[in-house]
Amino acid sequence: MSDPFVSPLPPRPDWEQQQKRAKKLLRSYWQGAEDAVARFQALHPKAPGPTEAKLHDAQLVLARSYGFQSWAKLKQRIASLTQTPLEQFINAVKRKDIAATRQLLEKHPEVRAQINAPLFDFDSMAIHTVGGDNIEFLAMLRDFGADLNGKTQWKCGGFTLLDYANPGMLPELKKLGVELTVHAAARMNRVDELRAMLGKDPALAQLPGGDGQTPLHVAGSIEVIDLLVEHGADLEARDIDHTATPAQYLVDKPPLCQHLLQLGAKPDIFMAVALNDITLAQTCIEKDPACVSHRIGMPPWSNHEGGHIYIWRLGQATPLILARHLGYRDMESYLVAQSPKETLFLDALWEGNAPTAKRLFQSDPDKMRAIGNENRILAETVWDGRIKSVELILELGLDPHQPGVHDSTPIDRASFHGYADIIDLLLKNDTKPPLERPNEFGASPLMTCIYGAQNGWNTGRPRDHVGAAKVLLNAGAMFQPSWIPTGHEALDLLFRKHWLG
Repeated sequence: MSDPFVSPLPPRPDWEQQQKRAKKLLRSYWQGAEDAVARFQALHPKAPGPTEAKLHDAQLVLARSYGFQSWAKLKQRIASLTQTPLEQFINAVKRKDIAATRQLLEKHPEVRAQINAPLFDFDSMAIHTVGGDNIEFLAMLRDFGADLNGKTQWKCGGFTLLDYANPGMLPELKKLGVELTVHAAARMNRVDELRAMLGKDPALAQLPGGDGQTPLHVAGSIEVIDLLVEHGADLEARDIDHTATPAQYLVDKPPLCQHLLQLGAKPDIFMAVALNDITLAQTCIEKDPACVSHRIGMPPWSNHEGGHIYIWRLGQATPLILARHLGYRDMESYLVAQSPKETLFLDALWEGNAPTAKRLFQSDPDKMRAIGNENRILAETVWDGRIKSVELILELGLDPHQPGVHDSTPIDRASFHGYADIIDLLLKNDTKPPLERPNEFGASPLMTCIYGAQNGWNTGRPRDHVGAAKVLLNAGAMFQPSWIPTGHEALDLLFRKHWLG
């Protein structure tokens, strides 16, 4: 007698549809639907009760309903039926599955023909996805025709395997046939080899590499810097992706950055602060008084490609915030003395300094309120978890809906990190909270909360996505049962109770 709950896999199965079916099955089981209960009891080896069932349980039941012993086996079978060999190759390389990759290369000539194609992120090849630390995998790819010296086809400038490889792996990589590039020699501080390269071709000192960086952008020592400059390296060359000079790239390596300045590189206010050089800061401010009010990530310290390199080296700070963050008190005092009241107002809001902020605000309320809104100060303080600052900003009457990055309102920003206390504060000060206003990605704050719970990171501040979701639901945020299960068990429990009572 055939099992009524087991049926053949459709001839053209859809993996995304099967994922949705597993979620739907779990929702039905949570509701106690007769068919779902019968399926769990018939196909699950140790069927949990409806209140204890998780997504992986529903996935196992669904896989067994097609005659597979696991969800992974079902996925593998669907991939073999629906994905081309090349798509299977891409996925195998991404998960670093050397056996599956080898099998696909052995079996399919069309896959071997694409081994050097830019099939991966940032227009990279299989070798770049595997990385310079996996010698066995790289050797296998080389044996099938991979060019271990190939560059990515990234629009801003191609990277090689050595651009991010551990210098300690260089001997092993050389054995495989990987050739030392001028950028890698500069980064890895291979002075003798770099000198030989430049002796043969001095133009290499200005050769654009990954992101359009010159070797000077990645210099690993003062000796390398001197060698490159001696052969014509441009101190003011800017890369393409981050529009930054070598000195700006090396701002987090003070001895190297200072040496470039001594050679004539142009300073800027953020460089002066990062180096804790008040004399240099004075020079920058005398040349451009407005620079004391600049903020990384905003004009003129922004671009339309990968963002200025300072975003990644120093963070999205003002000179004053950077000095305070680095603990440079004398620099901080100097910058306070040089800053206009508008800059000091924004800084006071950022710090939650109520006496200073209120005093400056009273000097011109309309202007100060407009400045705060233009600089997205509420969204920025929310994102940074500064609840005292948020409270102060709301008290002064700034726009509680002013969006920040990704067209994300303050309540949306707080939802991503699960800052339940900040969400509660925002709601108490807003008669018409934007509970359904979508961000750049089309997500409401509650949807953003779910995404943040799954993809967020440790911010150094308590995060409570369940508490945040509860506050949003109590405020009237719309919930759709199709969102669950989310994969976050605590959120699923909350949403289940909200849905089923």
